[in-house]
Amino acid sequence: MLLLVELILVMLHMFIIFDIPQDVESYTHRIGRTGRAGKSGVAITFLNPVEMPYLKDIENSRGERMKMLRPYSQDEVKKISSQ
Repeated sequence: MLLLVELILVMLHMFIIFDIPQDVESYTHRIGRTGRAGKSGVAITFLNPVEMPYLKDIENSRGERMKMLRPYSQDEVKKISSQ
């Protein structure tokens, strides 16, 4: 079963992480699955405020900041829904 999961993950162009690893190496390993053989990919990581230090460690080790996304506000949702 694990081999099957590995094969599926290699084909992904997007990887969503719901539990950010506490070490840089594990995070790098996970997001590395989004881009194989010269292809690019997207990794989306959900985290809560207590996990921010892990994110800062990852950003510092990579030398780049990650783009922060924010959810739509209630007003934005209403506007989109009414169209």
